[in-house]
Amino acid sequence: MESITRKICPWDRKYFFGLIPFYSHVISESEWAHIKELGIKSLRIHLQKGHDWKDYDIVLERAAKEDIEVMMLVSYESYKSIHEPFDKGWGPIMHFTNAMELVDELKRAVPYFKERGVTSWEIWNEQNGMWHLHPDEYAELLTTIYRKFKYTDMWDTEAVIVFGGLDAVNVYFPKGVNGEAKAWMEKLYETEAFVSFRNEYGHPPFDVMAIHPYNTIELDDSMDIAFNDVETGLQGIILDLMDRYGDDKIPVWITELGDQDEDDGRNARKLELYVKTLYNMPRVTRLHWFKYTYPGDDGHGLYSLVMENGRIRESLSTYKKVIEELRSK
Repeated sequence: MESITRKICPWDRKYFFGLIPFYSHVISESEWAHIKELGIKSLRIHLQKGHDWKDYDIVLERAAKEDIEVMMLVSYESYKSIHEPFDKGWGPIMHFTNAMELVDELKRAVPYFKERGVTSWEIWNEQNGMWHLHPDEYAELLTTIYRKFKYTDMWDTEAVIVFGGLDAVNVYFPKGVNGEAKAWMEKLYETEAFVSFRNEYGHPPFDVMAIHPYNTIELDDSMDIAFNDVETGLQGIILDLMDRYGDDKIPVWITELGDQDEDDGRNARKLELYVKTLYNMPRVTRLHWFKYTYPGDDGHGLYSLVMENGRIRESLSTYKKVIEELRSK
């Protein structure tokens, strides 16, 4: 295929409104129609080891044609990962023990997807939460990958390297400030790998900070705001820390955010509040809503804008209205 040459500025809010599609490697015509109707300009897709890389070509070609930015998430699903149980105190999660093998997978993947228009790479997913890496492990992974992209192996010097989306779910922490996420980030910034990288290059090993501030908005019985802790949550978990280390010029992307309220009206209302709140934060320059369709009938499917059976939820039209309203300002 013909090479697609693109360069995306992480601060450019033209690409603010994003979406995570049903599948990463194939998007149906009906989903593309909704993406266009909504005015989506950014997609977060996942490099998964169960698919041939060529499976992604049609999606990437269509995205380039529609002037839609594509961010590629690489994680435990991108290679043959190995994990062991890890107890965080509230139950066992997954601790991945061969995360550095992702580097070899990226060495092969970057030239292929660079040619097809991928402009940014999110390195791992919720590494402080269910898909756990210790801070020193993630520091080694991220600093190694950044060096190879920009300084040593020159994989793609213009690529945007995105911090793995931080699990920042509010489980009734004060003002949405997830104390576990905050503590994990503080340890990360003090790791030997992070300190060494900053001393050598004068900046952190990422171009964009990413976070997943789930459950930071709630409504009362009248569908009025009971609490909206999005801004204070982001400030307390990452922004204060970044400012302290001189990273205040680095933008923030919300690479996952959704709501699984079974009531369509409440779900749509919370989507509206999330989008408007984040759009009014100048440092936030992307929002990827989770998700177009989430499979399953165990409650997780309620994150969907369009249910797996094809039922369109009120949140789809609400997202369109909010995008139109904010773009008209």
